[in-house]
Amino acid sequence: MRATTYLVAVAIAAGLPATAMAQSTTTTAPAPPAYSAPSEVGQWFASGFVGSNFGSSLDTDFEDTNLDNNSSNSSLEFGGNVGYTWNRVFGVEFLADFTPTFGVSRILDADDVNRLIDDPRVNTYMFNAIAAIPIGAGRFQPFVSGGIGGVSVVADVLDNVLDRNGSTTRSSLTRMGTNLGGGVFTFAGNIGFRADVRHYHSSADDNRTATIDADRLTEDLVSGLSFWRANVGIAFRW
Repeated sequence: MRATTYLVAVAIAAGLPATAMAQSTTTTAPAPPAYSAPSEVGQWFASGFVGSNFGSSLDTDFEDTNLDNNSSNSSLEFGGNVGYTWNRVFGVEFLADFTPTFGVSRILDADDVNRLIDDPRVNTYMFNAIAAIPIGAGRFQPFVSGGIGGVSVVADVLDNVLDRNGSTTRSSLTRMGTNLGGGVFTFAGNIGFRADVRHYHSSADDNRTATIDADRLTEDLVSGLSFWRANVGIAFRW
């Protein structure tokens, strides 16, 4: 009986260290990482492009003035833009376009006298809001944009309409304008392609203020001028 008691005591004494060792080597599963909501992603973009103006017209109340386009009724333009979007959806951009020859050959007045000009330059500078729909992780992005800015006309006007090879006077004028258009960005990495079509319209002033003939012509041309532009180019984002 006493021997049995000793054997039980020895067994218990031998088992306690093994149990403690087993408990000390037991590992617990790591806790899952804490969830964090995705942060907003901002993105800069820029592009350079070339295109064409078309469909120009005047919508002022100057009954004695109308626009006479040349036969092509279109003109080459180039420009660029830079902007920023939040989550590649909503953003802002600055857009500048330059047209060295706008494609207007003359302005007609009430007496049907050609007040000839030397293909005026028409430049635009616009601050726009932009909204896009990123598709395929942003590789394809249709967009619309529009805003306000300035429409500038620079024209060389003949001093004597009867002498087409005579001297000219340069005149320039800028009016507030608007633009609205849409297009698409496509990207492969950070380099891609941009294409859009856009309508421009300058503010109309029915009260002529210019007294010099050259300035009067430029005022007639830029007041209420509207036209379309289509362009394509290379785009970048970072």
